[in-house]
Amino acid sequence: MNKAEELSLTRRMLYSMNMRKLMINIIRHLVPRYWIRHQQAKFILRSLVAIILIAFAIPSHALTGTIPSGGSKYPLYPGLDISNVCYLLGVGQFATSDIGGVKWDWGLMSAQGDPLSVPGPDWNNAGAICINYPADYETSALYPRPVFRPTPPLCPPGPIFSYDPATPDVCKWTCPGDQVLVGYQCGGSKDEGPPCCEGSSPFPIHGGTGNKYWSDTDYESAANHGLIFRRYYNSRAAGTARVLGAGWSHNYDRIVTAGMKINGVSSVTVSRPGGSTYIFTANGTSYVAQDGDVTDRLIPQTDGTGKVITWEYSVAADGSVETYDAAGKLLSIRNRVDLTQTLTYSDTTTAPAIAPAPGLLLKVTDAYGRMIDFTYDSSGRINKMTDPSGGEYRYAYDADNNLVSVTLPDTKVKGYSYNEAAYTGGNTLPHTLTGVTDENGSRLASYTYDAQGRAYIGQHAGGVDQYQLNFSPDGSSTTTIDPLGTARTYSYTSILGVTRATGQSQPAGAGSAAATRSTTYDSNGNVKSRTDWNGNLTTYDYDLVRNLQTRRTEASGTPQARMITTAWHPTRDVPEKIAEPKRVIMFSYDSLGNMLGKTLQATSDATGVQGFSASVVGTPRTWTYTYNTAGQVLTATGARTDIDDTTTYTYDSHGNLATVTNALQHVTTLSNYDANGRVGRIVDQNGLITDLAYSPRGWLTSKTVGGETTTYDHDGVGQLTKVTLPDDGYISYTYDPAHRLTHVADNLGNSITYTLDAMGNRLKEEVKDAGGTLARQTTRIYDALNRLQQITGGQQ
Repeated sequence: MNKAEELSLTRRMLYSMNMRKLMINIIRHLVPRYWIRHQQAKFILRSLVAIILIAFAIPSHALTGTIPSGGSKYPLYPGLDISNVCYLLGVGQFATSDIGGVKWDWGLMSAQGDPLSVPGPDWNNAGAICINYPADYETSALYPRPVFRPTPPLCPPGPIFSYDPATPDVCKWTCPGDQVLVGYQCGGSKDEGPPCCEGSSPFPIHGGTGNKYWSDTDYESAANHGLIFRRYYNSRAAGTARVLGAGWSHNYDRIVTAGMKINGVSSVTVSRPGGSTYIFTANGTSYVAQDGDVTDRLIPQTDGTGKVITWEYSVAADGSVETYDAAGKLLSIRNRVDLTQTLTYSDTTTAPAIAPAPGLLLKVTDAYGRMIDFTYDSSGRINKMTDPSGGEYRYAYDADNNLVSVTLPDTKVKGYSYNEAAYTGGNTLPHTLTGVTDENGSRLASYTYDAQGRAYIGQHAGGVDQYQLNFSPDGSSTTTIDPLGTARTYSYTSILGVTRATGQSQPAGAGSAAATRSTTYDSNGNVKSRTDWNGNLTTYDYDLVRNLQTRRTEASGTPQARMITTAWHPTRDVPEKIAEPKRVIMFSYDSLGNMLGKTLQATSDATGVQGFSASVVGTPRTWTYTYNTAGQVLTATGARTDIDDTTTYTYDSHGNLATVTNALQHVTTLSNYDANGRVGRIVDQNGLITDLAYSPRGWLTSKTVGGETTTYDHDGVGQLTKVTLPDDGYISYTYDPAHRLTHVADNLGNSITYTLDAMGNRLKEEVKDAGGTLARQTTRIYDALNRLQQITGGQQ
């Protein structure tokens, strides 16, 4: 069958299935419900539906179609065909046009207000059953529905399905490598997100996996618990299509995917900002992290029947709690002092011009009522975000579903390039990010990939800052060549699904021999020991339940060993006591985790080995703090006891700092905040007024003090290009396309010129006077290990 025939068949399928849906609804509304509860009516109704199906020439033996390479679509994602929607049990909307690539048997099934019963739990968990509900489905309604299932042994693409002839009704899915199911697509793993380990290039590219990671912050409020919109790209997730196109996600794009079985155990995956995904497995009525390196908690909230109503995800690191609905959509983010950001989604009443389908994020509202808003294109991708001040950010995509540009509030454009032959070796990698163009219109960065889709070269404009990664055939090591041409080899191991560096070797440098350093880990992936280039050993101990470091021993095994011991709060990831050589530090907290006090006590323990039992010396010094209900400091009292050492703070109704009163009762006021939380006026304790103005991107553009104004100019990426003083004197700054400062000059003609090497080191500085005469020159020499070896300079 050629492409045209496939398209024609798909269109006929959608038309016929829509007509079937229409006719079923007509029958349902024409026939009284009490009558169709009888078996005879069921038979008649099935017959009518069968006649309708025959009339519209739907083959009863199979339905076929095509499927994108990224796998089946999930609600909220691009490609949802809202004209003909199927529902996967326990999953949500699922486009029939996206579940092709497999033959589907269909039959009829009736319900009487109760959940449908289908063969075997794996049907539900694997999502291998599609039920075509009419759009106005009511749970109490009774009418037949077509039910589709894959015809063995063909299983849908996307995740890797396995088929067992002994259980023909089951397609069990797995994902390649360490990927897991996110929104019923193979996607994130714990290795995605910012590279965790040594040996990764600073672009960054993960040295162990070749994952190209990139993040851009489009908007960030300066307000308390302020809103933020940050985008993340992972090349290893490039086949995953979300609301920012292939490979991209954002900080509110978090999903709880339930109803799966992993190795026979009911499991839930949780996608995190940046791309990482964690697995939680059922343990009675609760869920626990599958891996010991994850200390976050996932708690289902259920009704009286045990049905999950919401999920609560507690983040151990900062004490925040995320709430998700039963389908896995993020509803709110509450910080440790109960300030909440609330997420609102589209529904069936939302105008298609705003969101083409239900379940798309429309806005995020912070605790003070500030909002960021989203609209979508017809494919369900974000095409505009509006910040609280009305600034607009517009997103555009190419025909391959790649995010290609972001137009910012000042009309500057940031661009992204993909699958450029010069950077893919001629391989077809449609969603691999190969280049970034900055807001000045210049190519900022380029990335090269091998045939396996691993990024192995990253460089900035002009070939500077280039790092090249050479992967070993078995993936156990990577040799990284830095911009100076020096090769270092890193070894790796995978612990609980995370690729971690275990060792590094480097060549000799000026005055030093070739050397190695190494790292070991415990069973939870915590660093157990580090041996540095000189052979010095540092060891670490942990509370393995919470993965919190309890002891660090420096120069371990030598007479010079130093020990640092930490005791932690019983329920929060904050220290209560830290014992170091010669002192102990103690902390106290309120019930919300605000630090109420800090006490420093000197001890006689020179090495720290006595820990909290060390003998005290002298008088302790204590700092104390009070807070408002939003967790903001109201008073801060210093350690001096002979004077009043308290500073007091007040805030306006939007949580912005309003006044600061020092211990002498001198008051500084702050006011005229904009919608993004940036202060507009400061009046100091002497009454001197400072007015501040900002660009649409949030950069300071002018500062007026006592009527005298200084202005600040920036280029498209925010680099400071000129400072003009009140007397019209100025200083200008010039940068190369790699965003490195190369020249500074003033209005009189005095200048400084920097000559840089490929690493960005300043090899030469030339200072010239107003007449262009060289006044001073400084040169520097670095060795192959990027260590400064020589400085030569002086007056000319």
